[in-house]
This record gives sequence, C-alpha cells and structure tokens, in this order.
Amino acid sequence: MLRRRFVLTTSVTFAVRAEVIGEPLIRANISPKTQGTSALTRQHRIRAARTEDVSALKSLALDNGMFEPGEMDDFDDALSGYFDGSLDNHFWIVLEDDSGDVVGAAYYAPEPFADRMWNLYFISVRPGLHGRGVGRALITHVEDALRQQGEQVARVLIVETSSVDAYGQARGFYRTQEYEEEARIREFYGPGDDKIVFWKSLNMTTQNPRR
Repeated sequence: MLRRRFVLTTSVTFAVRAEVIGEPLIRANISPKTQGTSALTRQHRIRAARTEDVSALKSLALDNGMFEPGEMDDFDDALSGYFDGSLDNHFWIVLEDDSGDVVGAAYYAPEPFADRMWNLYFISVRPGLHGRGVGRALITHVEDALRQQGEQVARVLIVETSSVDAYGQARGFYRTQEYEEEARIREFYGPGDDKIVFWKSLNMTTQNPRR
C-alpha cells in the first residue's frame, strides 16, 4: 500500500538559494547510544543527494515498507526531477555515517497552490537505527534550511502520514518534534486508513492559529 504520493510540479517557483543544500551542509550532532550493534557516533554529515545515492534512497523506502516494489514510479519520478532540474526547488538530502554510508534521507518541496507552505514528502532512516537521532537531525536540518530563507519564502512545514498502527512510531516522532495534527482525511489510503496531516510553523513565535 502506497502511503505517500509525491506531488510533482514545476508551476510554483520560490527563490531558494542553491547554496542552502550545497556540499557539505552540516555536521549533525547525534546522541550516541550504548546499546545495540548499530550505535551512532556524534558526528555525521548531512549533504545534498547525488546520483550515486539512488540505490540507497530506494532501499530506505523499500526496507521501511513505505512503498512496495511495484509502487516506485512516483518515487523514481521525484528523484529524476530533482537530478535533472525539472522540479524547481525540490530538495533531497542524505545523512551519512562515519563510513560514508547513507543511513537516512529526506525530501521536501513547496506545496503547490499554497502560500509559502512546504511539504516534507519523505523522511526515512535505516531500519535498526530508528530512535538514534537520525530522523531528528534530518527534520531539524530541513526546518533550519527553510527558516534561513525567511518568511517571504517559507512559513509552514507539513508532513503527511497514515493512521494505521504500522505508522504509530512515525506519528509519535512528529509529535515529539512539535508538529501538531492539523487535519485527517478519512480512508484516503484505503478502508480504515486515513491520511493525517501534521503542521508546524517555521516562525518560532507563531502558534497554530486554530488551537
């Protein structure tokens, strides 16, 4: 079951500076874990995705059950549009571990027909590293990159997910990152499977006006 459908559009263009996702981006401070065999060290690099990352990006989507193998066309289109430049202001970033392996990724872009609203279309972490701070580092980086552009470009970041139990950990993660459940579309993905939209203001002093 496809949980995420990418909205691919070139009709909305914002003046986002390319250097925001230039290489290298940041060193991500990730809290070390002493348990488990896949513990992360503190320093990992977040950078713009490159063509050689495609296999790793697809593995992140498939290994986390976000897509079935036969449902990858939209994913492939999003990657192709990013790399060939046909999708304006669509950004893929990856997080590398100390050995250079891609262990997490995110994809974000402007929400079509909205006022300075952006959508975090994809965020994924290698299974076995959930809860180790990789997702937090990625989502924080996305928020900070958008805030740097100012409110004339980005006001709000949203993220969409499923209501089924398998996505409970994801919903809990967004709440811990101070995203609020803004909307629910019943049975969007199928019977008993709602779409849930989480919302966060990129202005640190602004609260959800509906709350």
